[in-house]
Amino acid sequence: MLDCGIGCGSLSIALNSILPDHVAFYGIDMSAAMLATADVMMRQTGLLPQLKQADIHSIPYADQSFDFVMAAHVLEHLPEPQRALNEMIRVLKPGGMLFVCMTRRSVFGALIQLRWRTWAITERQGVAWLQDCQLADIGFRPVNLGSYAGKASMAFWARRPTKERRKLQTERPTAY
Repeated sequence: MLDCGIGCGSLSIALNSILPDHVAFYGIDMSAAMLATADVMMRQTGLLPQLKQADIHSIPYADQSFDFVMAAHVLEHLPEPQRALNEMIRVLKPGGMLFVCMTRRSVFGALIQLRWRTWAITERQGVAWLQDCQLADIGFRPVNLGSYAGKASMAFWARRPTKERRKLQTERPTAY
């Protein structure tokens, strides 16, 4: 599992608490300070993360390295989120799952957007970004962040099609 923009590791820690099997956690972040915090916090919960300082636009792993790639509240900070999505998909194995969480349009989302100059994503935009990446099995759901923030975030997920499935999606039926 690769956590892009891992921050303090909270998403990885949360997912680990609900996963039935042991998972190897990898994480990248541009901030050395955040990586140090993630390392401490994750180790306190029994995880042994493999962390690297890196930019999401240039992930330092080979093509098709991970079964699961995720990013929480990263894409909306980027001037070209589609470029980062394409890089995340590059390291995702065929059939692998992509998960992204982004600030959605809401009152709280508008405050976040003003404070950090981020995108505020609609459900339609998020799905369009994933469709543009030729992903399959796209889903989404608002995320409740608590009483003050409400449903200020949106979770999106999709699978990278296998080669056979991608071929079927692009082939057109032959007319007789």
